[in-house]
Amino acid sequence: MGLAVGRPAAGPRKPRNYVRRTATAHCTYPCLFVVLAPAHEPSEELREELKAQVVKFHGKTLRPEDLKFVNAFPKTRSAKIVRKVIRKSYLKEDPGDLSSIENPEAIDEIGKAK
Repeated sequence: MGLAVGRPAAGPRKPRNYVRRTATAHCTYPCLFVVLAPAHEPSEELREELKAQVVKFHGKTLRPEDLKFVNAFPKTRSAKIVRKVIRKSYLKEDPGDLSSIENPEAIDEIGKAK
């Protein structure tokens, strides 16, 4: 089961931080990680509303199979989101060298996200 993280190169803009899980060689299922604004609390109602927004703006084929709430994304010292680490944490694989990560606690949270 392979994953891809990031944006496709062509076509309409997709959500910036999504993980695509490959079930077979022919179909993929997106998994979306979301950082909420402080005024919002995670809930099943909000999860379904966000999935509906993805469908509305990007089409049914990109509807996330799963949507997980996290407090932060792992970032480098220059504030770049480390998508490879998100993907590997989600798959419970070895993320490799983490010396450039500014907030390593975010990596553990992604692995435990609900």
